[in-house]
Parts: sequence; C-alpha cells; structure tokens
Amino acid sequence: MNFSNRCFSFYRATGELISSAVYLRDDNYIDGVYSQNEKKWKFENSHLQFTDIDGNVTTEFRTKIDNNKQLIFLGKFFEHDQDVWHILAENPWEYRQDNTHITNVIDTTYALLRQMNDTLGGF
Repeated sequence: MNFSNRCFSFYRATGELISSAVYLRDDNYIDGVYSQNEKKWKFENSHLQFTDIDGNVTTEFRTKIDNNKQLIFLGKFFEHDQDVWHILAENPWEYRQDNTHITNVIDTTYALLRQMNDTLGGF
C-alpha cells in the first residue's frame, strides 16, 4: 500500500488526539508521533502495524475502512492490560484542526464497522 503524500491524524478511540499530522514514510519510519511506541510501521499478514524502535508491535490495525477514498484504520494497542484502541484516519483535503474532524471520523468509523457487522471488542 502506498502512503506517499497522505497525511493522517492519530487518535485514541476515546477521541483524544495524539497527533494531527502523521506521515508513514517510504523507509517505514513514522513522522509526526513522538512517542517511543510508534517509531516504525510495517504490513504483516495484510495488517498495518506500528512498532517501537526495536520492532516490537505496539498497535495492530486489523480493520481498514475506505470511506470515499479516505483511509481509516482501527487497531488494538498492546502496551496496556486494558482494552486500548487507536484510530488512524487520513486527513481529507479540507481538514480543519478542530473537534469536528475527530467527531466525524469516530462516528463514521463506528457506523461503518456496524454495517460490516464487526464487533467493537471493548468499546
């Protein structure tokens, strides 16, 4: 999958914004997230994964949604015992940095997941 020239926002599924400008570089490094948990990305078994610098998977995005050519990924964060989920949503061209974007992304994500009859496991 080609991520060149695509900018994403990265959220906790609670709606908390982690970063509004995330880039998945061609050399598999992640720009725009400054946590040690999200340094690199890769595809494993057709799933997008974020890893720490040592290659340990920290988030695995098992659900990919193509919402009118806007990519949205939903994934489980593995660093905590409780259920923690992340959303990686491609920023639309008309992106505005306000609460409207995250509300729309989360609402769209949940609606599309329900349509696909997926379980929300912990939401």
